[in-house]
Amino acid sequence: MPSSAASSREDQCVTPSRAGGGSAEAAAQDPADPGVLILSRFAGAASYFDDALIVNLDLPGGKFFMPLFVRLADGLELDARIEDKIRDRLRREYTPRHVPDRIVQLAEIPVTLTGKKLEVPVRKILLGTPVADAADPDALANPEVLAYFAAGKGTA
Repeated sequence: MPSSAASSREDQCVTPSRAGGGSAEAAAQDPADPGVLILSRFAGAASYFDDALIVNLDLPGGKFFMPLFVRLADGLELDARIEDKIRDRLRREYTPRHVPDRIVQLAEIPVTLTGKKLEVPVRKILLGTPVADAADPDALANPEVLAYFAAGKGTA
């Protein structure tokens, strides 16, 4: 069941209008409709959709780019059908501002040793900050995942 109120923290706001929450709100799936992302405060509660991370990148000229990185359940592959369902569901259940510009499937979502998602470091890396300056690899459960973002993937 989707949450009726999205939380909003300044360091994790994901929509250009600051109208949404962070990855915790965009990390569950409707078990009745596999592949459809819903905004929920019960992150990762569904059996098909494992995890997600969404960031909002401030670009020159007042523009924004908002990629959504997802880890689907074993055996699921992100395809146009799943992407369309994610976008349609977010647009219908929330607002067009919650619809990501790009959806990317990852094997893992980067987290700290305590399980906190790395929204801010990922945003900084995608905007050009070196990995070593954005996050301490010794504090991460899966520091190798940051190489994907350092290569500039997920932004175009």
